[in-house]
Amino acid sequence: MAEKNKKLKEVSLPYDFIPFPEKQNWYYVYKENTLPKHNKIEGLSGRIDYSLDPQTDISLEFRKAMDYKDRRCKHYQISGSSMKGKVRSNLEILSMSYPCMIEGRNMTYRNLSDSKYKDKVNKEGNIEKIIHTGFLKKINGDYYIQPAIEIGNRWFKTIKEDEIIGHISQKNFKSIFLWDDDSKKEFKELRGKINKYTEKIIKIKKEFKKGNKSNKDKEIFEEIIKEMDGIFKKDFNFGKKFNKNKKEFDIEKEANNIKKELSRKLKEIPTQKLDLQELFKLYEERMALKATLYLRYPKMKMNREFHPYQKNIYYQLNENNGLKVIKTEVGSNEKNGLLKGYLYNSTNASSKRSHYIIGEVDNSFEFMENEKTKSLLKIDESIIVVYKDIMKNFRVSPKRGNQKKNQTNIDDYQKEIKAFYDIFDEENHKELQKKYKEGIIVFYRTDGENKVTDIGRTPHMRVSYNNQIENLINNTENKKDEYIDYARALFGYANHDFKYELDDEKVKSMSNYKSRLRFSHMDIEAESDPELISNFTLMTPSPTACAMYIDQKKKDEIVTYDDENVKLNGYKYYKLLDEPIKPKQDNNKESYQCDKLIMKKDNIKKITGSIYFKNINKVELGLLLSSLDANLIKDKVGLKDCEQLFDSIGGAKPYGYGRVKVNIEKVIIDYDLDSNVKPSNIEFWLGKKEYTKENIQECIDLYYKKSIIEDKVLEAYVCSKEIKEEPKINWDNLQNQLGNPAGYKKTWKIKIEKPKKCEEKLNLERLLKKYGRK
Repeated sequence: MAEKNKKLKEVSLPYDFIPFPEKQNWYYVYKENTLPKHNKIEGLSGRIDYSLDPQTDISLEFRKAMDYKDRRCKHYQISGSSMKGKVRSNLEILSMSYPCMIEGRNMTYRNLSDSKYKDKVNKEGNIEKIIHTGFLKKINGDYYIQPAIEIGNRWFKTIKEDEIIGHISQKNFKSIFLWDDDSKKEFKELRGKINKYTEKIIKIKKEFKKGNKSNKDKEIFEEIIKEMDGIFKKDFNFGKKFNKNKKEFDIEKEANNIKKELSRKLKEIPTQKLDLQELFKLYEERMALKATLYLRYPKMKMNREFHPYQKNIYYQLNENNGLKVIKTEVGSNEKNGLLKGYLYNSTNASSKRSHYIIGEVDNSFEFMENEKTKSLLKIDESIIVVYKDIMKNFRVSPKRGNQKKNQTNIDDYQKEIKAFYDIFDEENHKELQKKYKEGIIVFYRTDGENKVTDIGRTPHMRVSYNNQIENLINNTENKKDEYIDYARALFGYANHDFKYELDDEKVKSMSNYKSRLRFSHMDIEAESDPELISNFTLMTPSPTACAMYIDQKKKDEIVTYDDENVKLNGYKYYKLLDEPIKPKQDNNKESYQCDKLIMKKDNIKKITGSIYFKNINKVELGLLLSSLDANLIKDKVGLKDCEQLFDSIGGAKPYGYGRVKVNIEKVIIDYDLDSNVKPSNIEFWLGKKEYTKENIQECIDLYYKKSIIEDKVLEAYVCSKEIKEEPKINWDNLQNQLGNPAGYKKTWKIKIEKPKKCEEKLNLERLLKKYGRK
């Protein structure tokens, strides 16, 4: 569901997008059995020699070269992967290959105020019936969940801390608050009164259902109860009702107002002559007491020594599903009537008042399923990958935990909290397993058929969006016989690369295919060594930033991945800047800052590298050359006389570093079996042929003739290689815009910008095409 905002504002960011084709019919050209063989000589084999002219300073992983004899300058080498990744992403766009370079990980989110999120986690207030609980275990290298036994008709039970304090000492569990005798007494009296009203309400309901009332009256009564439940959920959510920014409340006054408000709303319910005044009165009195209890909690002192925990307990519920008994230790003669379980809590967030009771391990689930047992729930690797990615950016605010002045204590606390959540880190999992021998408590969602879809250490976990990247970039039409695109045919693939496009059986039957390209390292000759520059704020934008990655068609709502007819903005790229942005020295974002080795452009004499190719055809060579240098194809969209186009390599791209001009120096052909040259010809054995500009243009023309890329995509691609204006918002000034170290404002959406110089020329070219050239 779209997220409603007061007013959305378009913002210019360090990145922009090249649109996907209108019809996402990715271009497949090979079947597995038609791919060129590596053990045969066919087509073209040779190399492309290129050089890079730095236009801005460059940030790369520089390695000193030791074998150069020329001591007049510094010699460094850079991994060929820097160029390989850039050419691969360019080639995917130009060939309309399936966009493998776009991250396809499962996207999750957590938004307690979003209605779609509530439907997934807490629909109609039934979080205890929706979210499952269990114990995480690692068996033979894989992760499984052994479910917990249900508590009544629920997967777990939420219990307020004052209820626990009435049974066990705060010394025997990790309390959120600090309890003295006066607060214990006060809360006990309030809870006791609430329970008495609850008992009276349940009694009246039972008597009405079992009494001598007519079936029609009973149906009316049930409808009235449903309407009342709706009123409670809609209008008496205390978390929303009492503004958390208010530090002080007149508790008695607020409770009385709650009582009056409920009385007014209940009087509006048509009772069809049923006498429900006594029942209504009980509800009003109980609601006032609940408000009093709710407002009393903020006046309690927080326990700054709180830590997440899970603790063995024995418990018993009363007939109303309330807590009757809870003990941490029992004698052998006391166990009768008590259930084994666990008391658990993972956070002491400022609004938190509750802990959870989890049932014991359900032994009807076993690793090896048999006639009497069910199989443990295996966790898919994709879910684990997503969880690990989340943990990479895991942050703990010291305000919520240990606030000792000693920084070492704060660091230790943060490490301990992270360790509690980092359940899929191999070493940390071992430590957690030693600590919790019965298993590590987790909460999870399923698809309804015991397949785990989401997992976390809290019921309000991150959950998957309805739409995922792989669904949104899949073919809009059924695939033909061919199912391998140019990108994977040239760069190689593993069979699992096709998991989003082909069925499982087809994927399993495929063999891996080795690349027909090899990118050599790049050599750098420089007058001086690179220098270390500090205070770069290099955050990693995520596709979960819906307002940035999704086409926003509405003015006052942000479309999310949970909506229908979602359309991605396209291929992301960082804007090429005329001059790099210098990181400021006063940034205060330690968690996101890093240092970078920077080589000044004026100190670089030359950068050279080579791409070796084997058994490719002329169309593929034309595609490869076009992906290396956009200047070779700018005439295809009417921009022949446009200023020079550039590309970018290395790190710190959001700051404008790494802009380079690519020059193709030579194209050397070792073998050419596409021409009339045969192995018996002496030219084949003795001479290597260097392609002329005409030969290169022939290959590019052949590629373009066979290409099915849409004009708007090719135009946007070429324009993306042009210098852009510096964005108003960048990673260096983002904190000042937000007041926070990371993220975007909820009212922001990205401004998709069209380069003015390119756009003017493109508009002229379109007119000439339409009305004819003169």
